[in-house]
Amino acid sequence: METKKLFLSTLAFLLVIPMLSACGGGTPNQESKRVLRIGVMSGGGNEQNIRQQYTDIYEYMNPNMTIEIIPAVDYSKYNYMIEEDEKERPDAVEEMKKLMTGSNPVDIVLMDKDAFQVYTEEGQLKLLDSFMKKDSLDTSDFVPSIMEHLKAMGNGNLYGLAPTFYTSAIFYNKTLFKEAGVELPKDNMTWDEAFDLARRVTKGEGADRKFGFNFSNYWSDNYYHIFNYAKPLQLRLYDDKAEKMMVNSPQWEKVFDSFLKLEKEHIFPVQTDRGEADRPYNPIDRDPFLSGKVAMIVNYYDYTAELLEVSKYAGNLKNFKMPDWDVVTIPHHVEAPEVNSWMEVNTILGINNQAQNPDDAWNFIRFIHSEDWAKLKSRSSRQLVTRQTYIKPQDGMNYNIQAFYAMKPDNSKEPKITRQKRNLWVINDAGSSLYEKAKDGKLSTADMLKKWEAVGSTLLQAIKNNPNGNINEDETIRKAIYGE
Repeated sequence: METKKLFLSTLAFLLVIPMLSACGGGTPNQESKRVLRIGVMSGGGNEQNIRQQYTDIYEYMNPNMTIEIIPAVDYSKYNYMIEEDEKERPDAVEEMKKLMTGSNPVDIVLMDKDAFQVYTEEGQLKLLDSFMKKDSLDTSDFVPSIMEHLKAMGNGNLYGLAPTFYTSAIFYNKTLFKEAGVELPKDNMTWDEAFDLARRVTKGEGADRKFGFNFSNYWSDNYYHIFNYAKPLQLRLYDDKAEKMMVNSPQWEKVFDSFLKLEKEHIFPVQTDRGEADRPYNPIDRDPFLSGKVAMIVNYYDYTAELLEVSKYAGNLKNFKMPDWDVVTIPHHVEAPEVNSWMEVNTILGINNQAQNPDDAWNFIRFIHSEDWAKLKSRSSRQLVTRQTYIKPQDGMNYNIQAFYAMKPDNSKEPKITRQKRNLWVINDAGSSLYEKAKDGKLSTADMLKKWEAVGSTLLQAIKNNPNGNINEDETIRKAIYGE
C-alpha cells in the first residue's frame, strides 16, 4: 500500500514539471553548467528545509544548475559548546555581509525582515524593477499589503520578493456569543472594541466560567503578548544604545493598564481555570478555545489545519462538541489603523549587488514566485502564499479567509542593539516579575512602571559591563529582578 502511495505521489510530481517549465519556472541550458550561490541566515538543519521548500524542484528542472547554500552562521554548532564559548556567537546579519562581498560572493540572499531592512538601507541589494519589467512579471495577484510592506522597507523601492508570509486572525466561538446574547465579532475592530466584546461575553463562575479573550490557544500567561500588541505603537523599553529605560511613560501605562484591568476582571483564562489535574487525559483540555472555555483567541493561520483535524477525529472523545467558529481580522490601535503585528514576512529573496550570476538569480526568484509554485505550495505550506488566487480555506472548510491578509504587517525595525547584546532579555524578565505583583494588587500600574524603570536601569548598566554574560546568575541582579 505504501509503495503504491509513493508511486502515485512521484507520478503526480513528474506530471507537473512540464507545466512549471512552461510557466517560466526555468529553461534548462544543457550547454552551460553553472553554480547559483544562495546565502541564508543560519545553517544546520535549516539547509535541508530550504532545499525541500525551494531548491530541489528548481535543480530538477534545471540540470545544468548546481545550487550551493551558504549559511551566514551555523547555529547548530552552539549546541555543543559550553556557555563561555557561546559568548562569542556572531551576528548573522553582519556575517551575511561578508558572504555578499569578496572574491566569491553569494548571488541570492534569503533573509528575514530585519536583515532585509539593513541591506536595503545600506544599498547591498539590486533593485528588481528592471528584471520584472524585462520578464513582464505581473504582481497584481500578489497580496497588496505584502508588496507595500516590502516597498516600505526599501524606502519606496522593491529590493526583494516574498513567496509566503505568516499571519494571524481572531478565532471566535459563535455559540458562546449567542448564548451570552452578544453580537459576533467583526472585521476592522479596534482593540478597545474587541476587549469590550470580551467583557460582555465573559460569564459564569468557577468551573462553569466562560472567558472572553486569550492571546493563544494555550492556558498561558499573556504578559509576553503585550509587546506584540503594543508593537504598532512604536513604543520602546530602552533607547537605541540600551543605556536608558523608556518604559515609564503615559503610553506604556495605558497599554499595561488595559491588560491589568482585563486580568483583574478575569477576562483571560489562567492555568488554574483548566480544572482538576488528576482527571482522565483529554487532548482537547490543553486548548481553552477547543474546549469551549474562551470566546476569542489570537492564533496563526495554521491553527485552521488543527481545527480541521479535530473536526475529523474528535468524535471519539466523549462529551466533546466541535466549536462553531469563524475568524475576523486582528483588532488595531486607533493610532495605527489596519496594522496586524502578528502578520510577518520572514522569507524574503533578494539579489546581491555583487552577484556573479544576477540573471540566474532572478530566474530562480521568478520561479519561486510563479503561479504554479504558489499552487503547489498553497496545499502544503503552514504559511499563506503571496499570490491571492491560491489563498483558499482548508479542504472542505468555510471561513473568512480574507481576514488573514486584509491588514498590513508592522513596518517597525528591530534595534541593532538587540542583536549585539543578547542578554537584554532580562529586562523583559524584570517586567514579568513586576507585572505579576501588579496582577496581585501589590503595585499600581504607575508604581510598576516606576519600579521597572529603576530595576531596568540597574540591569542596563550590568549589561553594558558584561554584554553577553549571564548576568541573571548575579545575586544582586536576581534580587533586583525577583526581589529574592
